[in-house]
Amino acid sequence: MQTQENSSQPSSFRIDKYIVNDIHDFNLQMRLQDENEGRGADGAFSCDDRLIRNIIYSIANDYEHNLMGFGQLDPAVFAKQWNYDHAYLRHRVENPYQLRHMSDDEIRAYRARVEANGGNGDAEGEDGRVWDTQLENALYILSARPVCLNNYGEFSMEENGTKETVSVKSHATFTIISNLTAVQRSRGKTLYIYNLNENFEKNLTRYYIRGEKTSLIALRTCGLDSLYLYLANLRSNLALKKEHSTKPGQLPDLDYLCRLADIPFVTKDGSPVPAKMRKYQLVRALDRINRESGLELTVTWVDGDGKERHRSKGAYTPILSFGASALLVFNEKWGPGKIAADQERAAIQRQIITKNFLDMYKKLFITGTYEPVDPDSFNAWALDVKRNRKEKETALRLAMIGIFQMIPGNEDAISKNFFNILKDSGAATFSEAIAKYSI
Repeated sequence: MQTQENSSQPSSFRIDKYIVNDIHDFNLQMRLQDENEGRGADGAFSCDDRLIRNIIYSIANDYEHNLMGFGQLDPAVFAKQWNYDHAYLRHRVENPYQLRHMSDDEIRAYRARVEANGGNGDAEGEDGRVWDTQLENALYILSARPVCLNNYGEFSMEENGTKETVSVKSHATFTIISNLTAVQRSRGKTLYIYNLNENFEKNLTRYYIRGEKTSLIALRTCGLDSLYLYLANLRSNLALKKEHSTKPGQLPDLDYLCRLADIPFVTKDGSPVPAKMRKYQLVRALDRINRESGLELTVTWVDGDGKERHRSKGAYTPILSFGASALLVFNEKWGPGKIAADQERAAIQRQIITKNFLDMYKKLFITGTYEPVDPDSFNAWALDVKRNRKEKETALRLAMIGIFQMIPGNEDAISKNFFNILKDSGAATFSEAIAKYSI
């Protein structure tokens, strides 16, 4: 049972497509500070929206590649994997979100009570902890400040728990993590434990795009990770329609791309930035994304009539085109694209099965909310096809519902084959036993 990413894992991971669809609004919500939320005249609280996005990337990456009983963020591992200065993550913020409603006197009194209580606790407990480092403040915001997306997939069970449906809700509001808790380890080390929002977790296996970890790290440092994700999403959406380029009159336009790239529209003295200058900065940003990713992006600039202009002077409408390889990945019925799609589908099936077996094991044997799962005990239990057989059949049935959204007609045959594979695998771990399994 891994607690850290290993070097053999792929560099790409699944990211919730609903968030990427609304990446601009999501960023605004992380930055926008309601006048009723903060203390002081400007209602301000500290917020590093890039760090918040990176925590979401880390959560998504861990969910796909790490098998744990609950979400866990180790600051040292996070800093190393995502190229952050550990000292920055430990730096105290001036106005933590947790204390946004308190006056200076109330903050001093609260800090005194926290210190008297030992400074530990969860994000929702009274007098438990002050979440005031850069990392803690970002985690607290993700647990306490709801996100509102234009559309979001929400799951529910129907027909006496035999069918799962998903409905796309407009203006869905939710928090990405809950039950955030700081756990002290030896030598003063702190781990942060959390639960994932159930719909967010399921969307990571149902409605997602793939992001390249190395690209996101390289582009985050210059504020271009949002634009990269938007373009990766646009590329996949076009490919699904068997297209590879945008058309005049459709998004994205110059202004929208500039906002995603954090290109300013006004100077520090309040003067408007000319479109010519913003276009120049955007071209540089898109060139950087091309260098740091495999999007194979080319940009043609046209005028208001959709005509390409010589040297693109006076043309401010971008036409984005992507390499033909995207069409192969998304639409091949045979060959490398089809093989890759089948492999991904099988990997998601195994992940859903493993999660349901792990949930069943925790239900049977784990009493504490954040009690860690011993990997040896779990593997011994999961590989023993006779022990708790009914409960394991229930776990497999729930996994089938997660995969097919209903119990398939050949449930008995699937179950018999699955448990025969476990019995005959000779594997040392559950993951090894089902490494090549697919329904």
